[in-house]
Amino acid sequence: MKPVARILLIEDNRGDARLIVEALAEASREPAAELQFESDRVERFELGLEALDSKDYSAVLLDLSLPDAHGVEMLSRIHKRSPSIPVVVLTGLNDQAVATDALRAGAQDYLIKGQADGHLIARALRYAIERKRSEDALARLGWLAGVGETALALQHEINNPLGALLMNAELLAETPLPEEHAELLNGIVTSARRIGEVVKRVSQLEDPRAVEYIKGKRMVDLSVRK
Repeated sequence: MKPVARILLIEDNRGDARLIVEALAEASREPAAELQFESDRVERFELGLEALDSKDYSAVLLDLSLPDAHGVEMLSRIHKRSPSIPVVVLTGLNDQAVATDALRAGAQDYLIKGQADGHLIARALRYAIERKRSEDALARLGWLAGVGETALALQHEINNPLGALLMNAELLAETPLPEEHAELLNGIVTSARRIGEVVKRVSQLEDPRAVEYIKGKRMVDLSVRK
């Protein structure tokens, strides 16, 4: 079964929207198609922003000329709301300046209405999704590298006093103590050893295993070497 890519189409022209939806459906039926496209369509930009809050989409197809918004500034609003979503822009203008501005503003690709068939739209969306995933993966790896470097620097600063604490606690444990004091000392030793284990694991971060996007906030699950 093909993976499903849910597309949010923000397009006010019903005729253009119908052609795009039909083209994506036709491209999905091709035996060699890598993705099964499913699309939701809204006619206004503000409705598109609301849709991004209510569902998880694989990509956005955005008309750059809408009744309630116009131009590449829409891209910054989308990315502010959903930083992880790739956007492919649609325009009726064969204008290289508009294309350049859209790409600089964060669009993954640029399509001219009437010149893009189903295969071209499907390919643009597939590449946009793949490129955005690669960009996010590189960003996460860079973030993890910074975390690892910081953890290694902190490891030395924490381990030295922690080692002294454990050594003194163990020496103290060899002396006769009231039972309640001995229990408190055991608790200190156990907690100190746990701190040491946490520091060790944080310094051995490998890579992100899962990333979840919830309303534009990235949550990273990290695995550590045992």
